[in-house]
Amino acid sequence: MALNIFGPPVINVPPATETITQLYTASKPAAWSVVVTGDGALTPADYSVTISGSGLLTVTLMPGVIVPPGTALSLTISASSGPGAGNNGSLNVTVNLPAGVVPCFVAGSLIDTVEGPRPVETLAVGDLVPVEDGPPQPILWIGKRTLSIADLGANPHLRPVRIRRDALGPSCPHRTLWVSPQHRIVLQGWRAELFFGEAQVFAAAIHLTNDDTIRQCRPNRAVTYYHLAFERHLLLRAHGLLSESIFLGDIAFLALRRSDVEELLVLFPELRSRTGRDASRTRLRCLTGSEARLAGARSGPGRRGQPRAPQSAIT
Repeated sequence: MALNIFGPPVINVPPATETITQLYTASKPAAWSVVVTGDGALTPADYSVTISGSGLLTVTLMPGVIVPPGTALSLTISASSGPGAGNNGSLNVTVNLPAGVVPCFVAGSLIDTVEGPRPVETLAVGDLVPVEDGPPQPILWIGKRTLSIADLGANPHLRPVRIRRDALGPSCPHRTLWVSPQHRIVLQGWRAELFFGEAQVFAAAIHLTNDDTIRQCRPNRAVTYYHLAFERHLLLRAHGLLSESIFLGDIAFLALRRSDVEELLVLFPELRSRTGRDASRTRLRCLTGSEARLAGARSGPGRRGQPRAPQSAIT
């Protein structure tokens, strides 16, 4: 009797997921093995793939890995019950990985502080930042990451989003703001109340693009992103627009560099465990892409192409 392997040939890893497991079974007792036959733009240092003696496949993405959209791991899972015909079987499996990018501000963004607006690149740990729900909070950690033109060319999903003056209402923002695609912007007003029953909600900048006042740019220089961490997830202002500090959940841990993750774990040791990360919640409800488009920016006339980031917006 032939040895057959049972289990899904395609695994879709959800966003903000570090590790996923899937059980495979065989038609007779067998020893298991797995080989990665393709990993797209990734390298073996970016992931771990194992299978246990009981057929439990485990795929783990390492902290700091940048996963381009459409990236998948190609695996061959094998089971063997001994030598000879009919005692060996294999199954090709595709693991579709989620693209990851951490929310952050582009160099040149003016962040409100107790001393007035300051470029994000001039801020230091300990600087006090006004917040929406309490006294000013000190910055506990600042991270940055510079992406070259080559990086941005190979990873279009990492290109910054430009939010023009008044794109979300009068003086919201009061001057053009550049942020990473997944940086969450605060939406408020009648649409938030009517559609979601909330005074304020979060929407990722990429979900607010309208081909006019809010667009993803095609940079002509390297882009430096800055991350600001506080004791908790906060609402802060940049160019008069409310948005978020970095949220130290799974998606940030996937997108940050390993050295950044280790620094943050010293400050927030509870985040070493999944329980600790699961206990952390975003400051506001986060809208899906379709929800954000319903509640978000005013539609523009829709010009073709993408803008180039001005020299002042990138470093």
